[in-house]
Amino acid sequence: MQKDYRPYWIKKTYLRFRSGYAEYFLRPRFKSLGQFGTFMRPWHIKINGEGISLGDCATIVAEPDRHVSIGVWGVSEGDGEIAIGHYVMISPGVRISAANK
Repeated sequence: MQKDYRPYWIKKTYLRFRSGYAEYFLRPRFKSLGQFGTFMRPWHIKINGEGISLGDCATIVAEPDRHVSIGVWGVSEGDGEIAIGHYVMISPGVRISAANK
C-alpha cells in the first residue's frame, strides 16, 4: 500500500468536495438514495433515466478511463426500474441498464 503524503487538511478538503459533488449532482438523479454512500471520483459516474434506487452504505468507484454507467430506458416513460440493495460495491467500468421492471 502506498503512503499518502498529503497533509491531512488537504485530504479532508478533497473528501468534503467529493461528498458535496455527489450530493449536488448525483442525489437528484436517483429515485431514492440511501444513507452513508461513498462515491469515489463521482464526476465519472453517469446516472440516466428515472426509477433508479440505491440502498444504504453503497460504494461506487469510478475511474477516468472506466466510467460507471447506470441507466433506465424504455418505450414509454416509467418502463424501466433498477433497484440496487444495501451494502453494495460497484467497481470501475460497470454498466447497468434496464428496459423493464
